[in-house]
Amino acid sequence: MITDDTKDVATEELAAKQEIETLSAEDTANLPTLEEMMKAGLAYGRKRSKLNPKMKPYLYAMRANMAVFDLPKTLQALNEAIVAIKTVVAKGGKVLMVGTQPAAKAAVLNFASATKHLTVTERWLGGTLTNFKTIFKRIEHFKKLKEDRDAGRLQKYTKKERLDMDKEMERGDRLFGGISEMTTLPGIIIVIDALVHDTAIREAIRVKLPIVALMTSDANPDQVTYPIPGNSNAIPAITWIVDRIITAVKETPLTVPPVAAKPAPVKVAM
Repeated sequence: MITDDTKDVATEELAAKQEIETLSAEDTANLPTLEEMMKAGLAYGRKRSKLNPKMKPYLYAMRANMAVFDLPKTLQALNEAIVAIKTVVAKGGKVLMVGTQPAAKAAVLNFASATKHLTVTERWLGGTLTNFKTIFKRIEHFKKLKEDRDAGRLQKYTKKERLDMDKEMERGDRLFGGISEMTTLPGIIIVIDALVHDTAIREAIRVKLPIVALMTSDANPDQVTYPIPGNSNAIPAITWIVDRIITAVKETPLTVPPVAAKPAPVKVAM
């Protein structure tokens, strides 16, 4: 049975194929990469009714009332973002990748394990960037609690107290696990889906951090430093983008010895 959804998918695939067929000579050199992007679903945006007018320059066409991205422009935007990321990494700076929606979590966790950089995969804690001194104190408390547990120093507490501490550590793992080594602000932030992570973007703007964002057709590219137009909802599309960033980070040599980070000052109660 052919449904409206089936027709939409078929129309989107036809539009993507037509886009490949109209490539310039320069873009043809990137044809294998563009075909990978098409197969990953990066070309597909949102419905016309949700289109942000500022995303129009990044579109190839509207098909079946759906936005279809201009993949060569997406690739160019990704390459520009990667240059900025590699510049930060080469100087010893940290990259913070944020992806809390289910479709992004696996790719972001893979980024963390592959690069040892910073990640947020649970909810964004307000003040993570703009009130970092407070967040740093909470991270240090969380780490100290885990150290005390591993060293057996919590045995002096009652069973109920230890259970409460275990719950606190579990919560700390969820909230701070990916940023537990963040002793100073990162050099750049990457968000997977700009609309989902609007709070993180606004905080990054306030502290003047460069922002890389994978964003679909309903987002505002003017809000970030390096917009990457593309499907920010599909797992294959997100994975394809994150894998390229992982490769870029891992292959970037350190050109400037990192300066030892000074931890955020912590007031000691008297």
